[in-house]
Amino acid sequence: MLRIHLGIVSLSLAAVLIACGERELFPPSPSEPDVEQEPDDPVVDDSATTGPKIDGPVLAAMQTRTTIPVIVLGEEQFLEPPNGYASFIAAEAEASRSELRTRVISALKVIAARGHPPILSQLDSPEDARTLWIVNAVVAVLTPEEIERVAELSSVKFIYLAQAPPPSDGQGGSVVTVLNPGPRPAFTSAGKTVSWNVEMIGAQRVWDELGVTGEGSVVAVLDNGVRYVHDDLRDGVWVNPGEVANNTLDDDGNGYVDDYYGFDFGAMSARVSGSSAHGTWVT
Repeated sequence: MLRIHLGIVSLSLAAVLIACGERELFPPSPSEPDVEQEPDDPVVDDSATTGPKIDGPVLAAMQTRTTIPVIVLGEEQFLEPPNGYASFIAAEAEASRSELRTRVISALKVIAARGHPPILSQLDSPEDARTLWIVNAVVAVLTPEEIERVAELSSVKFIYLAQAPPPSDGQGGSVVTVLNPGPRPAFTSAGKTVSWNVEMIGAQRVWDELGVTGEGSVVAVLDNGVRYVHDDLRDGVWVNPGEVANNTLDDDGNGYVDDYYGFDFGAMSARVSGSSAHGTWVT
Protein backbone atom coordinates (compact mmCIF):
# COMPACT_ATOMS: atom_id res chain seq x y z
CA MET A 1 0.00 0.00 0.00
CA LEU A 2 1.13 3.52 -0.74
CA ARG A 3 2.11 5.28 2.46
CA ILE A 4 1.80 9.02 3.08
CA HIS A 5 4.67 10.68 4.99
CA LEU A 6 3.38 13.87 6.55
CA GLY A 7 5.32 17.09 7.03
CA ILE A 8 3.80 20.48 7.76
CA VAL A 9 5.28 23.41 5.92
CA SER A 10 4.83 26.67 7.66
CA LEU A 11 8.40 25.12 6.96
CA SER A 12 12.07 25.26 6.25
CA LEU A 13 14.61 23.13 4.96
CA ALA A 14 12.60 23.08 6.46
CA ALA A 15 12.49 25.58 9.26
CA VAL A 16 15.47 27.44 7.86
CA LEU A 17 13.76 28.71 4.71
CA ILE A 18 10.81 30.04 6.69
CA ALA A 19 12.98 31.73 9.25
CA CYS A 20 14.89 33.45 6.45
CA GLY A 21 11.65 34.67 4.89
CA GLU A 22 12.10 35.94 1.34
CA ARG A 23 15.82 36.62 1.74
CA GLU A 24 18.30 34.53 -0.20
CA LEU A 25 19.66 31.54 1.70
CA PHE A 26 22.99 31.97 -0.08
CA PRO A 27 23.75 35.71 -0.43
CA PRO A 28 25.62 36.88 -3.54
CA SER A 29 29.36 37.22 -3.23
CA PRO A 30 30.51 40.83 -2.72
CA SER A 31 32.89 40.31 -5.63
CA GLU A 32 30.01 39.42 -7.96
CA PRO A 33 27.37 42.18 -7.71
CA ASP A 34 23.97 41.57 -9.27
CA VAL A 35 24.15 44.77 -11.35
CA GLU A 36 27.35 46.15 -12.82
CA GLN A 37 27.96 49.63 -11.44
CA GLU A 38 28.59 52.47 -13.87
CA PRO A 39 31.80 54.47 -13.28
CA ASP A 40 29.84 57.65 -12.52
CA ASP A 41 27.42 56.00 -10.10
CA PRO A 42 27.88 57.09 -6.48
CA VAL A 43 29.43 54.49 -4.19
CA VAL A 44 26.85 53.47 -1.60
CA ASP A 45 28.10 52.38 1.80
CA ASP A 46 25.63 49.79 3.04
CA SER A 47 27.76 48.63 5.96
CA ALA A 48 25.17 50.09 8.35
CA THR A 49 22.46 47.73 7.09
CA THR A 50 24.38 44.55 6.31
CA GLY A 51 27.69 42.99 7.24
CA PRO A 52 29.93 40.58 5.36
CA LYS A 53 28.30 37.65 7.16
CA ILE A 54 25.57 39.24 9.28
CA ASP A 55 22.15 39.98 7.84
CA GLY A 56 20.74 43.49 8.18
CA PRO A 57 17.90 42.59 10.59
CA VAL A 58 20.43 40.86 12.85
CA LEU A 59 22.69 43.93 12.84
CA ALA A 60 19.71 46.12 13.70
CA ALA A 61 18.66 43.83 16.55
CA MET A 62 22.22 43.86 17.90
CA GLN A 63 21.90 47.60 18.54
CA THR A 64 18.87 47.32 20.83
CA ARG A 65 18.59 43.75 22.14
CA THR A 66 20.66 41.69 24.52
CA THR A 67 19.80 38.37 22.85
CA ILE A 68 18.75 37.55 19.29
CA PRO A 69 17.45 34.27 17.81
CA VAL A 70 19.59 33.51 14.75
CA ILE A 71 20.34 30.85 12.17
CA VAL A 72 24.06 30.37 11.57
CA LEU A 73 24.59 28.82 8.14
CA GLY A 74 27.79 26.83 7.69
CA GLU A 75 30.18 27.65 4.87
CA GLU A 76 30.37 24.07 3.58
CA GLN A 77 27.22 22.96 1.80
CA PHE A 78 26.42 19.73 -0.03
CA LEU A 79 25.02 21.51 -3.10
CA GLU A 80 27.13 24.63 -3.50
CA PRO A 81 25.51 27.39 -5.55
CA PRO A 82 25.12 28.27 -8.30
CA ASN A 83 25.51 24.93 -10.11
CA GLY A 84 25.73 22.40 -7.30
CA TYR A 85 22.28 20.92 -7.82
CA ALA A 86 22.57 20.65 -11.60
CA SER A 87 26.01 19.07 -11.32
CA PHE A 88 24.76 16.56 -8.77
CA ILE A 89 21.79 15.56 -10.94
CA ALA A 90 24.04 15.06 -13.96
CA ALA A 91 26.59 13.02 -12.04
CA GLU A 92 24.00 10.78 -10.36
CA ALA A 93 21.55 10.32 -13.24
CA GLU A 94 21.93 6.53 -13.22
CA ALA A 95 21.81 6.01 -9.43
CA SER A 96 18.70 4.64 -7.74
CA ARG A 97 16.80 6.93 -5.41
CA SER A 98 17.13 4.57 -2.47
CA GLU A 99 20.89 4.45 -2.95
CA LEU A 100 21.10 8.24 -3.32
CA ARG A 101 19.04 8.80 -0.19
CA THR A 102 21.46 6.79 1.91
CA ARG A 103 24.54 8.45 0.43
CA VAL A 104 23.14 11.98 0.57
CA ILE A 105 22.05 11.67 4.20
CA SER A 106 25.47 10.29 5.11
CA ALA A 107 27.24 13.12 3.26
CA LEU A 108 25.05 15.79 4.87
CA LYS A 109 25.78 14.44 8.34
CA VAL A 110 29.53 14.32 7.66
CA ILE A 111 29.47 17.96 6.53
CA ALA A 112 27.49 18.97 9.62
CA ALA A 113 29.88 17.04 11.87
CA ARG A 114 32.71 19.19 10.51
CA GLY A 115 30.78 22.46 10.53
CA HIS A 116 28.92 22.45 13.83
CA PRO A 117 31.75 22.10 16.41
CA PRO A 118 33.58 25.36 15.51
CA ILE A 119 30.31 27.28 15.78
CA LEU A 120 29.25 25.66 19.04
CA SER A 121 32.70 26.34 20.52
CA GLN A 122 32.02 30.08 20.31
CA LEU A 123 28.71 29.92 22.20
CA ASP A 124 28.34 30.55 25.90
CA SER A 125 25.62 27.87 26.18
CA PRO A 126 26.11 25.46 23.27
CA GLU A 127 23.77 22.95 24.88
CA ASP A 128 20.84 25.29 24.21
CA ALA A 129 21.52 25.49 20.45
CA ARG A 130 19.77 23.31 17.89
CA THR A 131 21.90 21.78 15.15
CA LEU A 132 20.47 21.15 11.68
CA TRP A 133 22.45 18.57 9.70
CA ILE A 134 20.32 18.83 6.59
CA VAL A 135 21.64 22.35 5.83
CA ASN A 136 24.72 22.48 8.06
CA ALA A 137 23.28 25.18 10.29
CA VAL A 138 22.94 26.02 13.97
CA VAL A 139 19.88 27.75 15.43
CA ALA A 140 20.44 29.55 18.72
CA VAL A 141 19.64 32.61 20.81
CA LEU A 142 22.89 34.58 20.95
CA THR A 143 24.18 37.78 22.45
CA PRO A 144 25.65 40.44 20.13
CA GLU A 145 29.09 39.44 21.37
CA GLU A 146 28.51 35.78 20.47
CA ILE A 147 27.25 36.77 17.03
CA GLU A 148 30.40 38.79 16.38
CA ARG A 149 32.59 35.86 17.45
CA VAL A 150 30.70 33.42 15.25
CA ALA A 151 30.86 35.78 12.26
CA GLU A 152 34.66 35.71 12.42
CA LEU A 153 34.77 31.95 11.74
CA SER A 154 35.83 30.82 8.28
CA SER A 155 33.39 27.93 8.64
CA VAL A 156 30.40 30.33 8.73
CA LYS A 157 28.72 31.48 5.51
CA PHE A 158 26.00 33.82 6.86
CA ILE A 159 23.94 34.67 9.95
CA TYR A 160 20.20 35.19 9.57
CA LEU A 161 17.53 36.40 11.96
CA ALA A 162 15.31 33.53 13.14
CA GLN A 163 11.61 34.05 13.74
CA ALA A 164 11.66 32.36 17.13
CA PRO A 165 14.07 30.71 19.58
CA PRO A 166 14.78 27.03 18.86
CA PRO A 167 12.69 24.62 20.96
CA SER A 168 14.45 21.88 22.86
CA ASP A 169 13.87 18.23 21.97
CA GLY A 170 11.60 17.86 25.00
CA GLN A 171 9.17 20.41 23.55
CA GLY A 172 8.58 18.46 20.39
CA GLY A 173 4.93 17.88 21.21
CA SER A 174 2.92 14.70 21.27
CA VAL A 175 0.94 12.79 18.68
CA VAL A 176 -2.71 13.70 19.18
CA THR A 177 -4.19 10.48 17.81
CA VAL A 178 -2.38 7.14 17.46
CA LEU A 179 -4.20 4.81 15.09
CA ASN A 180 -4.50 1.09 15.57
CA PRO A 181 -1.07 -0.25 14.52
CA GLY A 182 -2.51 -3.57 13.41
CA PRO A 183 -2.63 -4.99 9.84
CA ARG A 184 -4.02 -2.64 7.24
CA PRO A 185 -6.27 -3.78 4.40
CA ALA A 186 -5.06 -3.51 0.81
CA PHE A 187 -6.33 -0.46 -1.05
CA THR A 188 -9.37 -0.81 -3.26
CA SER A 189 -11.62 1.77 -4.90
CA ALA A 190 -14.62 -0.54 -4.58
CA GLY A 191 -17.47 1.14 -2.75
CA LYS A 192 -15.71 4.53 -2.80
CA THR A 193 -16.85 7.67 -4.55
CA VAL A 194 -13.95 8.89 -6.66
CA SER A 195 -13.81 12.68 -6.87
CA TRP A 196 -13.95 14.30 -10.31
CA ASN A 197 -10.37 15.58 -10.25
CA VAL A 198 -8.95 12.16 -9.36
CA GLU A 199 -11.11 10.59 -12.06
CA MET A 200 -9.91 13.11 -14.66
CA ILE A 201 -6.26 12.09 -14.23
CA GLY A 202 -7.22 8.48 -14.80
CA ALA A 203 -6.36 7.25 -11.32
CA GLN A 204 -9.28 4.85 -11.07
CA ARG A 205 -8.35 3.17 -14.36
CA VAL A 206 -4.81 2.69 -13.07
CA TRP A 207 -6.15 1.14 -9.87
CA ASP A 208 -8.80 -1.07 -11.47
CA GLU A 209 -7.38 -1.98 -14.90
CA LEU A 210 -3.64 -2.06 -14.21
CA GLY A 211 -3.84 -3.09 -10.57
CA VAL A 212 -1.31 -0.42 -9.57
CA THR A 213 -2.12 1.00 -6.14
CA GLY A 214 1.24 2.33 -4.98
CA GLU A 215 1.95 -0.65 -2.76
CA GLY A 216 5.38 -0.23 -1.15
CA SER A 217 5.78 3.44 -2.08
CA VAL A 218 6.14 6.33 0.39
CA VAL A 219 5.01 9.79 -0.71
CA ALA A 220 6.05 12.86 1.29
CA VAL A 221 3.39 15.56 1.65
CA LEU A 222 4.59 19.06 2.54
CA ASP A 223 1.60 21.21 3.36
CA ASN A 224 -0.21 22.76 6.30
CA GLY A 225 -1.33 19.63 8.10
CA VAL A 226 -3.39 16.51 7.40
CA ARG A 227 -6.43 15.01 9.08
CA TYR A 228 -4.90 11.54 8.89
CA VAL A 229 -7.77 9.93 10.82
CA HIS A 230 -9.99 10.45 7.76
CA ASP A 231 -11.42 7.16 6.48
CA ASP A 232 -9.65 7.57 3.13
CA LEU A 233 -6.26 8.23 4.75
CA ARG A 234 -6.02 6.31 8.02
CA ASP A 235 -5.03 3.03 6.36
CA GLY A 236 -2.36 4.70 4.20
CA VAL A 237 -0.57 7.06 6.55
CA TRP A 238 3.13 6.28 6.99
CA VAL A 239 4.38 5.25 10.44
CA ASN A 240 7.97 5.92 11.50
CA PRO A 241 9.26 2.46 12.47
CA GLY A 242 12.03 3.93 14.62
CA GLU A 243 9.84 6.17 16.76
CA VAL A 244 7.65 5.45 19.79
CA ALA A 245 4.66 7.78 19.90
CA ASN A 246 4.16 10.11 22.87
CA ASN A 247 7.21 9.20 24.93
CA THR A 248 8.74 12.72 24.44
CA LEU A 249 11.99 11.11 23.23
CA ASP A 250 13.85 11.26 19.93
CA ASP A 251 13.96 7.47 19.60
CA ASP A 252 15.45 7.30 16.10
CA GLY A 253 17.98 10.08 16.71
CA ASN A 254 16.95 12.20 13.73
CA GLY A 255 16.52 15.37 15.81
CA TYR A 256 12.72 15.29 16.01
CA VAL A 257 10.72 14.11 19.02
CA ASP A 258 7.70 11.84 18.51
CA ASP A 259 7.74 12.18 14.70
CA TYR A 260 5.55 9.11 14.45
CA TYR A 261 3.51 10.25 11.43
CA GLY A 262 5.66 13.17 10.36
CA PHE A 263 6.55 16.58 11.74
CA ASP A 264 5.48 20.23 11.81
CA PHE A 265 8.73 22.03 11.00
CA GLY A 266 7.19 25.45 11.59
CA ALA A 267 6.03 24.80 15.15
CA MET A 268 8.69 22.11 15.72
CA SER A 269 5.98 19.74 16.86
CA ALA A 270 4.90 16.18 16.10
CA ARG A 271 1.29 17.31 15.75
CA VAL A 272 0.73 17.05 12.01
CA SER A 273 -3.08 17.27 12.06
CA GLY A 274 -3.27 20.96 11.09
CA SER A 275 -6.39 23.09 11.34
CA SER A 276 -6.61 23.88 7.61
CA ALA A 277 -8.25 21.48 5.17
CA HIS A 278 -5.79 22.10 2.33
CA GLY A 279 -3.22 19.51 3.39
CA THR A 280 -5.97 16.90 3.72
CA TRP A 281 -7.30 17.65 0.23
CA VAL A 282 -3.82 17.41 -1.30
CA THR A 283 -3.11 14.14 0.48
